[in-house]
Amino acid sequence: MESPGTWPALRRRWWRERSPTARARSSTWTAACTWRGSEVGGPEEVFGDFAGEAARLGLAPVADPGRVLGRPVEVGGKVLSNRICALPMEGWDADPFGAPTPLTEMRWERYGLSGAALVWGEAVAVSLSGRSHPEQLVLSEENLPGLEALARKVREARVREFGEEGLQGMLLGVQLAHGGRFARPGRAPVFHDSWLDARMGLDSAAPPLTDGEIEGIVEDYVAAASRAARAGFDFVDIKLCHGYLGHEILCARGRAGRYGGSLENRARFFFQVLEGIRTEAPGLAVTFRLSLFEPSWAPPGTKDAPVPFGASPEDPWSPDLSEPLEFIRMAEKEGVTFFASSLGTPYTTPHLVRPAVHPAQGDPEPP
Repeated sequence: MESPGTWPALRRRWWRERSPTARARSSTWTAACTWRGSEVGGPEEVFGDFAGEAARLGLAPVADPGRVLGRPVEVGGKVLSNRICALPMEGWDADPFGAPTPLTEMRWERYGLSGAALVWGEAVAVSLSGRSHPEQLVLSEENLPGLEALARKVREARVREFGEEGLQGMLLGVQLAHGGRFARPGRAPVFHDSWLDARMGLDSAAPPLTDGEIEGIVEDYVAAASRAARAGFDFVDIKLCHGYLGHEILCARGRAGRYGGSLENRARFFFQVLEGIRTEAPGLAVTFRLSLFEPSWAPPGTKDAPVPFGASPEDPWSPDLSEPLEFIRMAEKEGVTFFASSLGTPYTTPHLVRPAVHPAQGDPEPP
């Protein structure tokens, strides 16, 4: 008898529990995924059809992705077997205390089976109070065995699929995060902005984090990174994107104190975390994922609109990469050798993160 925890069983349960409307939408999508009336085949067949259609239309020749993405590349001082990266994306399937569940383990196992040489594990909260979702993973001491199991499952799956040599060309990391103003249940904004507060439903009277509280969160990051090293991860990413705490600090131009105002002050949080990790876990590589540009949260044309990180002071809805590039240079001087980039915030500028023809309810129209 099939175990209820297997993927086919979980898939059927998911399908049964979906609404009739959602099931119909999925069926329509399946019907649309055909090529000239036949079911879509394997990767080679799809690539061949696509290249043939491009040639018929007179487009530029289509390169075989394997010829480029399959080449080795050096990242973080290690030669990876290919140039494919599994970027961080939370599954929000942890238990109420932030420990992995069987669904979490199943997802991570597929990282190992995927063949991606750079596995950039999902955002894991550095504390229970720093979760951006009640079912986000938390890298606490109590959850350390569960995180060890996730790292082990990735590597075991890779060995099963590619042999022992597959481990030699892989780098496995995890993203460390704090929700900041998106933390659940207690919001923890770095600063107040009338447009952003209204959009997020945040009480403007809620006290922003003090410098002392941010220093305490720095300690949480360092402790979580030390646990990540003990769990067997090769690197940690200090999350600086998508409006969460690290990114919000970089946007805090009008904040007073040690973490606001100048770029040096706004970068202080990251470099304090970096210094602490190198003291407590010296063998662990440290990197970041950075939102290079975030347009102003105010409607275009608003007078004295806020200027987020990567936005132009003269036109806050247009990019100015001088600060992001300077931050990257600062990190490079401190020995950070690789990083990932992104744009915008899913909550305020979803079209920058996941383009769509029609925005979600309440979201701005894409340009």
